[in-house]
Amino acid sequence: MGAAIVATDLGKNDDWAASGEKANSIQNVYWPSLIREEDFNARVSFRQLDMRELQPLSGNKFDFIWSSCSLEHLGSLENGLRFIEDSAQLLNKGGIAVHTTEFNVSSDEETMQTEGCVIYRKRDIEALSARLQSQEFRLLNPDFNSGTQDFDVLPDVAPYYSTGRQHVKLMLGGYVATSILLIIERASP
Repeated sequence: MGAAIVATDLGKNDDWAASGEKANSIQNVYWPSLIREEDFNARVSFRQLDMRELQPLSGNKFDFIWSSCSLEHLGSLENGLRFIEDSAQLLNKGGIAVHTTEFNVSSDEETMQTEGCVIYRKRDIEALSARLQSQEFRLLNPDFNSGTQDFDVLPDVAPYYSTGRQHVKLMLGGYVATSILLIIERASP
């Protein structure tokens, strides 16, 4: 569609690199089925970036920001929420940010909070919404419905996928978790 893209990934985590889940260079983010290589090279740049420190992007403004399954790995619930707020500041007026993260469907009180992974609760998302509203941003109606079908109710347990079925929920740190989509909009001029 002609968009200019700045792709980023954490530069220091060898655990993610070993599993093939981390981009070390621009070549790692190229998907030939999505775009011709010459168009990709003209439109996409890559930089290593820690989501907890967005200062290297100051001065840049974006129409769209996207992160996938990253917030929960920033060391704490607060670090992930702060990333959402800090990255929203990089949006142009009318810009949109989309983030996915782990969501706790079994408790709105207790949750998993380790340095390696956290699980956000409904109350964390609602607090984020209030924080964003106090600025010039809006969290668009998150869907907290966890579903009622068998694949919604029965979480997969470690070792994951051993049952041979795909899952939308899994048991993680003693909690049933799924993904939630968070869409943030910056007010238009």
